[in-house]
Amino acid sequence: MTVSKAEKAALALCAAFVLFFAGWFAGELRRDESYTVTSDALFPADATPAPPQSTFVSDVLVDLNTAQLDDLTGLPGIGEAKAQAILDYRREHGPFRRVEDIMQIKGIGEGIFQQLEPYITLTDEGGQTP
Repeated sequence: MTVSKAEKAALALCAAFVLFFAGWFAGELRRDESYTVTSDALFPADATPAPPQSTFVSDVLVDLNTAQLDDLTGLPGIGEAKAQAILDYRREHGPFRRVEDIMQIKGIGEGIFQQLEPYITLTDEGGQTP
């Protein structure tokens, strides 16, 4: 009994087909589903994201009219240069009349003012809140 070339090709093709799917099936069996991570596992649908936290926390309001350099540099968004500019402004123009007047300082705009507003207050020269 002899096998023709066409029959050999057909047998080889069938063997390749069987080996391909056997390998695929074996790979599927080895896959460990315990490592599958879904976004629902990380962020459940009923979870409410926490609001961003500020690194500045203080129960004490900083008085713009009496604060010293160290007090001012403790405010969010205020470094040493801006704190010195606040002191210079106060020396040149007198006490602040409104907390919004801090935006007269170069580099302190609406965004920084919004960060500062919860932490700043004013008193006049006699120690009274205007």
